[in-house]
Amino acid sequence: MMVKEICRLTGYRDEFIRVMGRRLLMEFGWPVGTSNDLDTPGLYLMQSEDERKRTFRNLYGRARQIADRAYVVNEIRLIDPKEWEVL
Repeated sequence: MMVKEICRLTGYRDEFIRVMGRRLLMEFGWPVGTSNDLDTPGLYLMQSEDERKRTFRNLYGRARQIADRAYVVNEIRLIDPKEWEVL
């Protein structure tokens, strides 16, 4: 179910729904899957190995993008504000 739809049905905010999904997975062991696919975005209860794999690929891909950005942030040359006008 799309997070926006859950928000509409419950009256809770987007971030609260996402946090609850994470808590259900991490603290209570519920098989809550997540997807950023255009055809099936949102949260759902995983019921098959295919859904588990799809959720893993989604989370792994996002984690990889964040790790790549963190590496660049760590290595990037800082710019003196006086140089900003050149940019």
